[in-house]
Amino acid sequence: MKNALIIGYGSIGKLHFQILKKLKLFNNIYIYTSQNIQIKNKLNNLKNLNELDITYVVIASPTSMHLKHLTIVNNQLNKIKILVEKPIFNNLNSNKLILKNKVFVGYDLRYHPVITKIKKLINNKVLWSTNIFCGSFLPEWRPGRDYTQTSSAKKQLGGGVVNDLSHEFDYLLWFFGDSKILFSYCKKISDLNINTEDSLFLVNKFKNNMISNIFLNYFTRLHQRKLNIDGKNISITADLMNNDITYFIKNKKYYYKFTNIKRETTHTLMHKNIILDSKIICCTYEDAIKIQKIIQTIKSK
Repeated sequence: MKNALIIGYGSIGKLHFQILKKLKLFNNIYIYTSQNIQIKNKLNNLKNLNELDITYVVIASPTSMHLKHLTIVNNQLNKIKILVEKPIFNNLNSNKLILKNKVFVGYDLRYHPVITKIKKLINNKVLWSTNIFCGSFLPEWRPGRDYTQTSSAKKQLGGGVVNDLSHEFDYLLWFFGDSKILFSYCKKISDLNINTEDSLFLVNKFKNNMISNIFLNYFTRLHQRKLNIDGKNISITADLMNNDITYFIKNKKYYYKFTNIKRETTHTLMHKNIILDSKIICCTYEDAIKIQKIIQTIKSK
């Protein structure tokens, strides 16, 4: 066993640390953070990383810092695995990286059992439409913290629903491949005290003329993450908050509810898959760049 490094120690950085600690796959887990806290194996800088026997890095800093931190790690380490929290960058304008390492991006919903079930159900099916709704109330995201001071509320830190809720772009890419944006409306329309967008309505067209509708927001008090898929001899409705799925195949109805799904479940599966397995389903660097291009196209309209 060698060592791991986590860059960033906010709520998601702490989650990654707790998971890696429980997995017991590394001798040491180094942490780089600007916070004035006392923790074991804290690094005060990111110099001389090649002297620490690091084989796995998690970049969990604010989105606006991802490119800087990935560049630092990529320049010092070679042939290791790096997990960058989603979305990969704030923008692509200055991205000139020549990667020396395997880079993955933390779209952990690929590991949600409902999503993996859907992936299997739609394989080789003729599909016509997908409808997605993901909404929550931003002030309740991080208990004990003033939401107006979080990265989600600040454009300069890479906040906004398009970045924060870009999981939907990823699993659609994983399901159906590349798409073309037909329509998008991305604005702040509520009274939340933020300078980022709080809503998105997006219509995409995929191969074979399949259409997807996506609506995301920060302001509903009824937290939901749902999707419906319809096609030839198949209809699916899934609830990622309730962890259940109902589907019709050739006029027969099925229902399944997954149990014991916690916040750390998908992240744990993601880490284990990246670190231990040869067949990795995590979002690749290349797919993450495609998602970032979608994000930038939406924001430019």
